[in-house]
Order: sequence, then C-alpha cells, then structure tokens
Amino acid sequence: MQTAERSFILAVDNFAGRDDAVIKALDDFRPRGVAGVTTLSNGQIVLILDMKELLSDLAAKGERETRAPATRPLELLV
Repeated sequence: MQTAERSFILAVDNFAGRDDAVIKALDDFRPRGVAGVTTLSNGQIVLILDMKELLSDLAAKGERETRAPATRPLELLV
C-alpha cells in the first residue's frame, strides 16, 4: 500500500477466508480511519477500516507509535 509520500507493507498472519459484505456507512459518527461497518454471517458486527486514510495519517505524523501486542489474533476482512 502507498500514499503519495510513502509505501507501507501490511503483514497478515492468517487468512480466514473470503466472504461478500455490504458496507454500511456511519453517517452520524464516523471515526477517522473507519470506512463503515458490516455484519458477518454469524451476526458479529465488524468495522471496515479505511486503509488509505489510516496510512495518510501515519505518513503525516512521520513517526511510528509502539503499541502493546493484541490480546487476541486480529482478523482482516477483505
């Protein structure tokens, strides 16, 4: 992935599968970096990230924040 100024690599530990999704916009309140939400077949509601916006924000900051490891594996819905 890349912005106008920088390129980024996204590492994925596991690809759980592929599914069709309808993205619903968050009209009243949309946090920066979130494109919308979708509901999985099991009823779980998940956020859809706006990677372009997130990477642009990171490039604008010019620094990388150190974060604690996640307590559970993260899943990426594509």
